[in-house]
Amino acid sequence: MRITDFSAREPSLGYYHQIRYSLYLLLKNRGRSNSRIKLEYLDDIVIEDVNAINLYQTKLHINSVADVTDRSPDFWKTIRVWGEAITSKKN
Repeated sequence: MRITDFSAREPSLGYYHQIRYSLYLLLKNRGRSNSRIKLEYLDDIVIEDVNAINLYQTKLHINSVADVTDRSPDFWKTIRVWGEAITSKKN
C-alpha cells in the first residue's frame, strides 16, 4: 500500500486508539454507576457518570513523538479548543 500526503492512515489510527483507550477507561472505572463514554464531545474522550465528568485527551503520532510541553502544538490546540468552548458556552 502506498502512503500519500492525502492518506487517512494517521487520523484513522488515532480514532482507533481513541476507541480502544476509552473502552479501557470504562472497564477501569466499572465500579461507577451508570458510566457512559462520549467520543469527540467536550474532549477526545468523556467518561461520565452520575457524580463526575472526566475529560481525556488522546494523541497518536506515527512519525514523531507526542509531547506535552509549553511548546507543544498539541497542547496549545487543546487549550484553544477548551477556550473556545468556554467562551461560546458550548456544552
